[in-house]
Amino acid sequence: MSEEAPRRAPSAPQTLSYNPGQYIFREEEHSFELFVLQEGTVEIFVSEEKLTEISEPGAYLGEIGALLQRPRAATVKAKTACRFTVYPDIQVLSELDPSFMLKMSRTLAQRVVDMNERVDRMWGVLYRSRVGDAVIDAVQAAVRGEKPVVVPQAKKKWF
Repeated sequence: MSEEAPRRAPSAPQTLSYNPGQYIFREEEHSFELFVLQEGTVEIFVSEEKLTEISEPGAYLGEIGALLQRPRAATVKAKTACRFTVYPDIQVLSELDPSFMLKMSRTLAQRVVDMNERVDRMWGVLYRSRVGDAVIDAVQAAVRGEKPVVVPQAKKKWF
């Protein structure tokens, strides 16, 4: 693994720079700062699988942890030299720039819409693939947040 990220002070917003290969934060880490990308490109990983790259100045990272005080949902790693404004307390950002909170709300709302569309497509694939009722019941239970249902495996037929 690469060099670790610089330490962050728990006070006012600050500017931090990261070199290529440095981790900004890691999945499951208990840190709650909000990062606003000023320059550079980062890679986003979940369960060690690369999902995307972000290079748009003004993009923010770590909003779930900052808003909900939850462990990080992804790993963010600098692909190129990066510079961030880091807000240890999202309340400070909301006081400095109330319009940013509206921007974040719109982005989060769009993510919910996008996720709902993905879930709808997933259901369509499940139904068209003619998986058994047990599989569909198990997926529905998972979506409702219920305890996992064991799906019996179909017996292989040899012809």
